[in-house]
Amino acid sequence: MLLLPGPAAAIAYGVQDPRALAMGGATVAAATSAHAMLYNPALLAIYDERKERNGAQRFQFPIASVQTTDAAEALYELNRDDLDQRLTAAVATFNAAPTAANAGAVAVATRDLEDALIRIANKDLLVDGYVGLAIGVPGKREGGGFFAGSRLVGGGFANLSDADRALLDAYIDGMTYIATGGAQGSPQPGIFDAGGNLIDPTDSLTSMLNARGALISEMGVALAREFNLFDWPVALGIAPKAVHVQVYEYRQTVTDDLNTTSNGRREYDDFNLDVGATTALGGHYRLGIGIKDVLPRDYETALGGAVKLRPRVRAGIAHRSGNMQLAADLDLTRNAPVGFESATRELAVGAEWAATDWLQLRGGYRANLEASGGLVSLGAGVTVSGALLDLAYGHGRETRALALQFGVAF
Repeated sequence: MLLLPGPAAAIAYGVQDPRALAMGGATVAAATSAHAMLYNPALLAIYDERKERNGAQRFQFPIASVQTTDAAEALYELNRDDLDQRLTAAVATFNAAPTAANAGAVAVATRDLEDALIRIANKDLLVDGYVGLAIGVPGKREGGGFFAGSRLVGGGFANLSDADRALLDAYIDGMTYIATGGAQGSPQPGIFDAGGNLIDPTDSLTSMLNARGALISEMGVALAREFNLFDWPVALGIAPKAVHVQVYEYRQTVTDDLNTTSNGRREYDDFNLDVGATTALGGHYRLGIGIKDVLPRDYETALGGAVKLRPRVRAGIAHRSGNMQLAADLDLTRNAPVGFESATRELAVGAEWAATDWLQLRGGYRANLEASGGLVSLGAGVTVSGALLDLAYGHGRETRALALQFGVAF
């Protein structure tokens, strides 16, 4: 069954905390009481002692993670640095004083804008970030928890048209010709108007950005208990949650400022729930299955698109022996893109080694079976007098991820 593709869903299962990121996202059978409510609430019921004695109570705040692609970072930098406005200003300066130095400044500003557009064009624009808190209170074969947080997830796709590329190349060539006194470049009379003024090329750019995303804020409780089903111990968990969703959609030229564009935004208040199950096999193995957002939901944008929340099913296995834990997860559903990026169906593997009582070292790998490439990740957790600090970093061919959290054991 683990190898069979499931129905399409939208939005990836999610990696919200540094331990999960460091272990490649393998959490459904391996999450601890600190984060079970985020991945598989049934894991709150796997402890053998009462809460007064098991030492597994956790309060985590803040929990923060972010994953972006190189193209998404380039889009952010383009907007942050106002590269199109820099070019517009350079054109105005040249028209006021058409010197060689000002011509060179136009050429540089044009090249910076073109380079940024090349970094963005025809690549996945993906952002997946989370900030929240979690409280886990496991008892003897039962447990509970509370969680609250916001997840920003979005994807897009941008093109660089042949016409835009040719236009920017003409400005670079023509302005370089003037800046070097004809030593480099070539004359480009088409970039000037009838009065001899340099035309602002940013007014003629047609390359488009299509993007869609959602800010999903959740607050919920998690409840778990172990039952004997046909003399086999199985823990079941449920996490009902209130959900507030803001959806966004952008259809605009690439150089438009996202911060001032609100087209496509709508807000919704809703209810949903996550469920999970887990069971032990022998003394060292554990199986788990988690289902996020059991109730299907569609959230329409003002531009007619939709962000779809569908049940996302993930199965996992974990093996613990001494100070070492190994884990692997597999999505049983294909997660359709939120916007216009690639779909996801992830295979995650990870390991955690308790080097000492106060230091845990972790490593993992996550692959998207629907696209090429993967993410290698490393992380560590430190415990000092009940205070917890966890850090993780992930690196892929075109993807970066970072997560951190603080917590308290009580």
